[in-house]
Amino acid sequence: MLETMDLADGLNVMVDKHMFNPKAETMKREEIEKLQLRRLKQTVKYVYERIPFLRERFLGMGLRPDDIRKLEDARKLPFMDKDDLRQNYPFGLSAVPLREVVEIHASSGTSGTPTVELYTLGDIDVWGECMARCEVMSGLTKDDVFQITPGFGMFVGGFGMYYGARKIGATIVPTGAGFSERQIQFAKDFGTTMLGSIVTYTFRLAEVAKKLSIDPIKDLKIRKMIVGAEQWSLETKNRIRQIWNADVYDVYGLTEMQGNGTANDCYIHDGMHNWFDHFLLEIIDPKTGVPVDPEDKVEIVMTTLTK
Repeated sequence: MLETMDLADGLNVMVDKHMFNPKAETMKREEIEKLQLRRLKQTVKYVYERIPFLRERFLGMGLRPDDIRKLEDARKLPFMDKDDLRQNYPFGLSAVPLREVVEIHASSGTSGTPTVELYTLGDIDVWGECMARCEVMSGLTKDDVFQITPGFGMFVGGFGMYYGARKIGATIVPTGAGFSERQIQFAKDFGTTMLGSIVTYTFRLAEVAKKLSIDPIKDLKIRKMIVGAEQWSLETKNRIRQIWNADVYDVYGLTEMQGNGTANDCYIHDGMHNWFDHFLLEIIDPKTGVPVDPEDKVEIVMTTLTK
């Protein structure tokens, strides 16, 4: 089984109020790269031995696990895209027996066959760890009442926020999607202090609150938000801040990695922090696959290291 984490003693002791796992979140670059290489080697060997589709693709390229000797060798690995995931729907890319899968999520499938994400108990633990880092970075503490409005279904949003908040120990209000008037009533009655949401729903909730003659600023206690799942601009973020008088944080994720929680912005609000101990990022030319400078037109390629 893959190694999942190298965690500090006393995981839930918050040395810095913006960090859930200070040891992992303040690793030096050379330490991160050593850990990434070890986990990359483990992952490549693991999937080579257990997933026929990937083993055949590796062999077709003349590639074996022992060929991965340094981080730069990641560029030797074949890319995977949506077509690969759809071709192997539903369990063709599973690296474990189905009896070890405890949860299944999937994309909406609006552009074709849904892409499926499978989770073992270890995967759920890693997902919760990554989301806990994002949520603490966004201001969530054990003293908060955290209302989670993304759906608890095949979409990963609600579950990811829930697993992270459980690790933190916050009071969770798992409302899920919809029933906006009840959302506002619960927020008022339960004293919600932090909201988890998709971008557009923050505006809908503000409209409903005003319809109920409830002022989002004066009558509610929501002063922190962790928001994602849709593209948005700095202007949009500032509008949400003004409507709610809340500090708004951007959480990033995608179903193919684990779900939400692969990156988050911090109180400085100047870019995303990626969890490099769990994900390897490459910035490449989309035509050649060769690494390029971030200023160029690029694609970001992500590889899971603990999933």
